Amino acid sequence: MSGFDLTPTAITVAGRYKLTEEIGSGESSMYLATDVRTSEPVAIQVRPVGVADATTVLAFREATEKARSFDHPAMVKVFDAGLDVVEGERVFFIVLEHLSGGSLRDMLDRGRRLTPSQALVVGLDACRALSYAHAQGAIHGDLRPSGLQFGPDRRARLSGIGLAVPTASGNLNLERARYAAPEIGRDEPASEKSDVYSLAVMLVEAITGEVPFASESVTATMGNKTDRLLPVSADLGPLASVLERAARPEADDRYSAREFGEALVQVASSLPKPTPIDVAGQALAPETLAVATSATPSEPLAPVVSITDAKPIVIGGTGEIERGGSRVTVGDATRVVRDPSGPLVIGGANANVSETPATSVAPVPEKRRLALKTLMALVAVAAVIAAGLFTWNTWLIPAHAVPLVKGNTEAEALNTLASLKWDIEIRSERSDDIEAGSVIGTEPEAGTSLKENRKLVLIVSLGPRLRELDNYTGQPVEEVKATLADSGLSYVDGGGAYSEKVKKGNVVRWNVVDQPSLKAGAEVERGTKVRIVVSLGPKPRKAPQLIALTLDEAKALLAERGLKFVAGPDGVSNFIAVGRVIAQIPAPGVTLPKGSEVIVSVSTGQDLVEMPDVFGKTFDFVKFGLNAQGLKVGVITGNESRALLRAFINGKEIFVGDEVLRGATVDLTFA
Repeated sequence: MSGFDLTPTAITVAGRYKLTEEIGSGESSMYLATDVRTSEPVAIQVRPVGVADATTVLAFREATEKARSFDHPAMVKVFDAGLDVVEGERVFFIVLEHLSGGSLRDMLDRGRRLTPSQALVVGLDACRALSYAHAQGAIHGDLRPSGLQFGPDRRARLSGIGLAVPTASGNLNLERARYAAPEIGRDEPASEKSDVYSLAVMLVEAITGEVPFASESVTATMGNKTDRLLPVSADLGPLASVLERAARPEADDRYSAREFGEALVQVASSLPKPTPIDVAGQALAPETLAVATSATPSEPLAPVVSITDAKPIVIGGTGEIERGGSRVTVGDATRVVRDPSGPLVIGGANANVSETPATSVAPVPEKRRLALKTLMALVAVAAVIAAGLFTWNTWLIPAHAVPLVKGNTEAEALNTLASLKWDIEIRSERSDDIEAGSVIGTEPEAGTSLKENRKLVLIVSLGPRLRELDNYTGQPVEEVKATLADSGLSYVDGGGAYSEKVKKGNVVRWNVVDQPSLKAGAEVERGTKVRIVVSLGPKPRKAPQLIALTLDEAKALLAERGLKFVAGPDGVSNFIAVGRVIAQIPAPGVTLPKGSEVIVSVSTGQDLVEMPDVFGKTFDFVKFGLNAQGLKVGVITGNESRALLRAFINGKEIFVGDEVLRGATVDLTFA
């Protein structure tokens, strides 16, 4: 369960419902529980409250209170609801009637499918529940196979009516999106017609095993439904046109729940009698199957919807009907009277179709000659029948010209072909000229005469042929643009990015806009957008600070930055030791392209001069001698016209021949 995990056997909710096992999970968790007051099994749905204000809690209580008031045989009963604290966290809980037959989702996950007849019965039950709820001002809003439960009588009940949490399309998960109506993807609120759409999609999945329009993402799934008719197939039989109408892309074009049920009743006579549904925990014994296919159920189905026309609909038939010019007798079949209070029974106790022979031959031999004549008569009758069958099969089976359905949607084409009594096989192919879901053509082609009961192949487009993605990285961008155009793919400018490896102007990286995880070699549809990022070359770098580094340190740092070392003229320095950098061009911090040159000068040491022999001389001579060596005169003590006795630099006495820094200041003491 999202938010926390429960150990069922250790939890009692609301001091009354003891959890025994988890039977479902998702946005909320479903548990089997025992009501400790009654010892009866119940189902309990638990979900975290999360961040919920008083408005949210009030809305929950109002919704569950209304759900508890519903009383309909095709709806799962709501016994109790409220808030509780479970393992330190606040939760909403809803106590429901427990049905042992599992859900439609459980059945589909076990690989089971419904026949069209079974799906019709399930659909009628669901329509009854929805029609009742809609009349009470409630909608389901989140109808999917997990919300359709089966009881021990193998009949379907709807669960969760009026309890769905409204969800914007941006917050839909993929499971809800698979069954949501197109208007939900436009952030419109769910309506009664939204429930009808979801039910139609569920019935198609129950028969075929496939969810129409389903894709790998919420966006793609909802996008596939936009302005698209339901793709019905021959597997749906007479239900095809009804389900197509119930799942129209525009809500105003769909049935109401009541009208949906009425339409299902209308086509029931075209279907065989339904066998019992193979629900969870309810094994079908061979004798049960035998009885189910030959006799009326001991308990008729509950009433369907109110239909005002008093004319009965025969499901299974009774009496005689005309078929193909011959008289066909239909044995004891039960009628369905279009009365809201009456039951719906599909198929009669002895529903069968048999040709009524023109004469009755009863071989009652009295004499050998009479028996021989009778035998000859029988042989002659058999020959006539055989010849008649040959003539019927060869000449009298009706044929029709194959209509032109190219460009029609699959649903439109199937509706056009439905009355022509061909065995329709649908084959899917890709086409650059015909949009997905529309017909490319037929086999045999339009205009060809084709007899009834022969196979007609309807070729339906899957959309444009797929294009294989190339590895565009490293290729010049202009070449990539041309390649994409030739493949029917769209170039999207992804800007530029610095790259140390990819040459400037070549592709540094790329992805598919709507599916960024796709790699080279994957196949995509025409028009797919490919975002291309072009290399700007290496990222510019700043000249590093090299002053006072050793020559080796300076070279290593420049190489690390992708810059070139160039030796400049060496020079003296009174402050930087021999062998260390005293100057660089460009200066530190200047931005440079990769590979730029940096000129480096290295110290040859301090600039030293010898103290000249100026002792014993007068001031003018001393000054001239010091200046000649690049030295400066400092503080003078004594009589300048007399002889120089002593000299000092920074308080230290110096003598003739001592090495001192050029530019030093010399203090003088005269006699």
